[in-house]
Formats: sequence, structure tokens, C-alpha cells
Amino acid sequence: MATKSQGRDIAQLFAKTDDLENRSRCNNIRIVGVPEKAEGAHSTDFIEQWLLENFKVKGLSPLYAVKRAHRVPTRPPPPGRPPRPILAKILHYKDRDTILRKSRDLPGLSINGATISIYPDYSSEKHRDPDT
Repeated sequence: MATKSQGRDIAQLFAKTDDLENRSRCNNIRIVGVPEKAEGAHSTDFIEQWLLENFKVKGLSPLYAVKRAHRVPTRPPPPGRPPRPILAKILHYKDRDTILRKSRDLPGLSINGATISIYPDYSSEKHRDPDT
């Protein structure tokens, strides 16, 4: 009997942890397709400027800013493999929503000839089971 309640408690704790992780990522976007090292030494500045160039006339607020940006922390891929995604934390959620909404309508987003896609950033558990 105790193991059933412990299993239920563990499942609830995992769900709570996943919820907290997704809430902490609520202003994050995942930028896929940016060639490795295209951002140089300052990825935050690079992404902030690139997003501003592509979305300023699309409704970004005057307070638009990228708080932080970095590559997914894994080893760089070998030649011929897709580049690691870049995660960017947008300061204001309205700007994040504008970027996500308008990126679907903009064909041909690119950096150095590479096609770029922008998605919301969710935990791996949320990707596996989107109903949670």
C-alpha cells in the first residue's frame, strides 16, 4: 500500500517540477538552423540585433530586449550535422509572442543562407507528452 502512495507522490512531484521548469521558460524561444559560430562571441547581441532587423516593423515594443541567448549546451556537431539550436530569453512576453506569431508568417527567415525556424522553448517532458 505504501509503494502505491509513494509512486503517486513521485509522479506528482515530477509533474510539479516539469510545470515549474516550463514556467521558468515562458519567455524563451528556440531558434533552429543558425549555423555554428555565426553568432560570434556575443550571441545575445547577435540574436537581439537579428530579431530586431526581422521583426521591428512587425510590432516589437520599444522596450524589446533579449535578456540572454546561448547555444544548447552540448558538444558542437560534426561537419554535415545540423547545428545546435540557440535558446533566447526575451525580456517581455508580448515581444516573444509577436516573434513566434510573425515567424510563422515570414517565409525565408535566414542567416548566412541557412533557413531559420523559431519555436517556443519547452521542457523535454512537454515535447514527449504535449497534453501535460
